[in-house]
Amino acid sequence: MKYIITFIKKHPKLFNYFFCLIISLIALLITSKNSILYQFNEWVDANAFFTVGKSMMNGLVPYKDLFEQKGPLLYLIYGIGYLISHNTFHGVFILETIFFSVFLYWCSKCITLFLPRKYCYVILPIYTFAITTASSFIHGGSAEELCLPFLAITLYYFLKHFEIKELSLKELFICGICAGLVLLIKYNILGFWIGFMFVIELYYLLHKNFKKIIFTTLFFLLGMLLPFSVSLIYFGINHAINQFLYVYFYININLYSGIYYFSLFRKLENFVFLFVINGGIGYIILSIYIFIKKINFKKYTELGILIMYLSTIIFIFCGKISFKYYILPTFIFILVLFIKILLLLQKWFNTQKIESIIALSILILPIGCYFFANYRNDLYKTKNDFPQYKYAEIINSKDDPTLVNMGSYDAGLYTISGLLPTTYFFQTQVNGFKYDEFPDNIDAFDNYIDTEKTMFILYNTRSSISDVKIMHENLFVHYDLIEADTYYTEGLKYNMFLFMRKESTNIQSPNIS
Repeated sequence: MKYIITFIKKHPKLFNYFFCLIISLIALLITSKNSILYQFNEWVDANAFFTVGKSMMNGLVPYKDLFEQKGPLLYLIYGIGYLISHNTFHGVFILETIFFSVFLYWCSKCITLFLPRKYCYVILPIYTFAITTASSFIHGGSAEELCLPFLAITLYYFLKHFEIKELSLKELFICGICAGLVLLIKYNILGFWIGFMFVIELYYLLHKNFKKIIFTTLFFLLGMLLPFSVSLIYFGINHAINQFLYVYFYININLYSGIYYFSLFRKLENFVFLFVINGGIGYIILSIYIFIKKINFKKYTELGILIMYLSTIIFIFCGKISFKYYILPTFIFILVLFIKILLLLQKWFNTQKIESIIALSILILPIGCYFFANYRNDLYKTKNDFPQYKYAEIINSKDDPTLVNMGSYDAGLYTISGLLPTTYFFQTQVNGFKYDEFPDNIDAFDNYIDTEKTMFILYNTRSSISDVKIMHENLFVHYDLIEADTYYTEGLKYNMFLFMRKESTNIQSPNIS
């Protein structure tokens, strides 16, 4: 311990980088299903991202050649992961770990604005444990998780602006770049930056500094425009700007998740539930308490954090649908809660042996992650638990196989088989659209069946084979059912049926009623 302390004192920044990387690696190895400790990440979203990213690396263009609605930067990240590992999520895991370590590094910079550096080694392990075992931390590699570094960078500059020194135009430009990158991953998280700029501009308005209002807005928007311009260049070169704008913005805003449209009451009910289970109430109560007591933070900091928090929440929940992982970005504010707690307890900590507290905090991380990991039972699954592996062997035994995924979002067979989609709609956007508003997805699959577009069809569903026959009678006219199996994901049982074009079939169909 003595040598470690000496090294920390001599190389604080280097140790900080290393510490954040190790903490990220320990936590994500246990809690992210992209890690080598898990046999497979069967989450349909991750597989869809991977399929589109893989396709990008092989010359296909999102929105033009493939239909999917997340942001292009998310696909690029998964595409780079594919280049590292073609048929697993191990490459994605490396990037996920790097993103999370960058997130923690900027969190440490936030902490050192208020506390000595040693407190980072107390807060960060516990904070990491809290995030990676939260109910909103889904499977690993979610869009929300990959946005965390950009939230932390902006939070640091926000705190610095009100606590230390006003932001320079260069720093506002950096915050704008962060917002622009998030715009290209999942834009409903942009409420954080709307709140950020509102508070900054309100500060200058109250001080009647109108010149600052103009220049800060200009430099922030220029920063935001930079990554967006790069994406427009990419889509422009590939003659796909219209498709990009139409699918990513128009369809997402106006049509997607229409089947889930919630009433205002249901939205409020969902919001309160997610708010409570993720510690939001605790944060607000403590924030109000400290604000009234007027201790620790300057008044603009405290008020600004609350405005940014509410802006983030409102923007996330203003859409038609809400899932529990949507609230993960709000965990950036829990960091402020940790800082406040340590500020309140600082006198007590000064009377204790800090090395022992740090050691205890680090010890909590792997033990806590293991016992509270959302998918701990999946650590013990083998290839036999995933029909995708068996089906991939069948598919790859054929010459020039082609595949389409029906019945659900991408169930992972593209990933394990290594195949690229050959159809625009490569997955059924189950429950994503009202048929009368966007029939294209469903109609396309009827056409794929009738024209025998692909050699194989994977039908992944919670329905029985009898129900599938009723829904898609033409499927059994053109294709033979050659394999059927079941698997479990998120506690639900799924039936996975593999169909093969009749003219290609030389396998006896399984006996399934």
